[in-house]
Amino acid sequence: LQSKFDAQLKTSQEELQASFVGAVSENGGGFTSVTMTSGQSLTCSAGSEILLVSGSAQAINPGTLSDVTGGSSMDAGADLQANHLYIVSSAGLAVTAADDVTVMVRGTATVGK
Repeated sequence: LQSKFDAQLKTSQEELQASFVGAVSENGGGFTSVTMTSGQSLTCSAGSEILLVSGSAQAINPGTLSDVTGGSSMDAGADLQANHLYIVSSAGLAVTAADDVTVMVRGTATVGK
């Protein structure tokens, strides 16, 4: 009886996981890698997520970015920390690159000078 229950539970978990992955993919839930050079800025829509992978970047507008990992709001000019997840709370310029930068972005974002 226990092994039958475990087998059904495992099947249900696999179906749920496949359904979740499919729903996330259909709704653009994946991160996109974005590369910027020194001086370039990333403009994001509200609700976008940013994860600094490499390089050095700073927040542009005060209160635009929330550091979800650190539990704080970013001041203008504050350095982003690698491997921290940031959520853009209001649309507009969010991040500027101090050198060559790679960020992962989920949501709508454009790179400009």
